[in-house]
Amino acid sequence: PTFCNRSMNFVPRASLDIAREIYRDRGLAIGEWRKHGECSGLSPSLYYRAEIALYRKIKVPPTLMAPAAPLRAAPAEIAQAFARANRGVIEPGMVRVSCARAELEEVRFCVTRDLAAFRDCGKAVAEVCEAQGEITIPALR
Repeated sequence: PTFCNRSMNFVPRASLDIAREIYRDRGLAIGEWRKHGECSGLSPSLYYRAEIALYRKIKVPPTLMAPAAPLRAAPAEIAQAFARANRGVIEPGMVRVSCARAELEEVRFCVTRDLAAFRDCGKAVAEVCEAQGEITIPALR
């Protein structure tokens, strides 16, 4: 769910201090709270703590961790690689790969509304990589 409740116009500083562990800047943390966090039913602090707990559960496949040279793979192969690296926690259907101009942007994971667990994305969550075939996974910069 997105943009469920626009009643909270700001995120407390203490919550943003928690979010700093996984967000590179305050604007991104606030944007994610407004887009998804308000739908969770949690306070901002609990929302960010739950996100951090899920983040810590995800193991990035070794081949994707920090490639020295660009790689090529289909989005489905990337999802399968995450499932193999996270057996019993993540299945391929819980992963959506985002790309732009046939280059990997991000890997997204579907979670329950309360952020207690990963879940199958289902048909309601559209694919976010319209590239046909393989995409480029850029080398570590």
